Amino acid sequence: MSGLFPVRALPPVGDPVRLRPRSGPATEVAPLQGASFLDSGTAALAFILKAIVTYARKQGFAGSEVLIPAYGCPDIVSAIEFAGCRARLVDVDGDSPFPSQQAWVAGIDERTLAVVSVGFLGLRDPLPPVALQAGGLAAHAFVEDCCQVHPMAVCHGSQWRDGPTDRNLAFSFGRGKPVSMLHGGAARLVPDLVPYQPVLPPDDGRTVGFARLSATAGLYNLLRSPWLYGWVERLPCLGVGHTEYTPLRSLQAMNPRVRDCVNPQQDWPDQRRLTLQKRIRECLLESRPKALAADLWRTAGREDDWLLRYPLLMQTREARDEALTRLREAGLGVSAMYRQALPDIAGVRQHLAEPVRCDGARRFADRLLTLPLHRDVRERDVLSMCDLLTQVGRS
Repeated sequence: MSGLFPVRALPPVGDPVRLRPRSGPATEVAPLQGASFLDSGTAALAFILKAIVTYARKQGFAGSEVLIPAYGCPDIVSAIEFAGCRARLVDVDGDSPFPSQQAWVAGIDERTLAVVSVGFLGLRDPLPPVALQAGGLAAHAFVEDCCQVHPMAVCHGSQWRDGPTDRNLAFSFGRGKPVSMLHGGAARLVPDLVPYQPVLPPDDGRTVGFARLSATAGLYNLLRSPWLYGWVERLPCLGVGHTEYTPLRSLQAMNPRVRDCVNPQQDWPDQRRLTLQKRIRECLLESRPKALAADLWRTAGREDDWLLRYPLLMQTREARDEALTRLREAGLGVSAMYRQALPDIAGVRQHLAEPVRCDGARRFADRLLTLPLHRDVRERDVLSMCDLLTQVGRS
């Protein structure tokens, strides 16, 4: 230790950003084929929802509520609000980031316009669209928010569960995302909705260009260095780790030069990350921390998942908070993600449909702990993480 924090402090997420225009034809991988590229993942989700709204009104349907999980990012609520709808929460299982299939179906009624399932740190909700259609949801109205899921993982291995056109997909390329350019997102619509997609305004100079983004990426790469990050996370002006509702103001197309840098295949497959994931799993199985309730990759994921962060559930909130303190003091990049259920995040509640009990989401938020998986994590970091987790609750 040195002063108030370690000399070396890992950021909780995010590899260095590399902006490289693609060489050769700009062909897109399957989930991005035919996609519209926007200036954020939030805008991408709003783009999809506005298309659903337009289609539904043409068909004479007046429903305006969008079902979403009760634990997640408040930007999802912002996208729904921008589309002229209201978010209705579906509670999650207290031991999972996802609602049960029964909870999803039970939430569908005559007010339901759409359902948005949300990927969590690389894990995908196993909810099949056919189950929602059996429950009364229109075939075009299922959206999968893949902002925390690697685009290549959507169409590889066991991750691709249905056909390529059975769901609308939203992606983000923002800070700390699986394919990060610190900016942008993509929306892929099912064929029925393509004629109803919003018309994006012409570039008015507000869209981030390549030169500005390159400068931002250089600064980001410097500040995320483990030798500087300990200082960065303590600067209140940067809002590191702070979560609140921020309204979406507009939909803007991504700058063409920036779009040309979107290349999900650049570092795929990432064998280093998969090896690190497996090493953490092995270490946890060997050390068996008593305060650990669940390894969420084992209980809610698949063997070939590409994880953004490694998610764990502790037995209690007190155990989670103790683990946060121990690992943060060691500079090991631990995080609690969103510390609250969605209705408890600042600014969210007034944008929701009528209140829904969120006991499961609150239990989940109280106990969640994530470990970093980026390129700066070393073998000895993994050993230290597992050793410190075994000490939780001993004194």
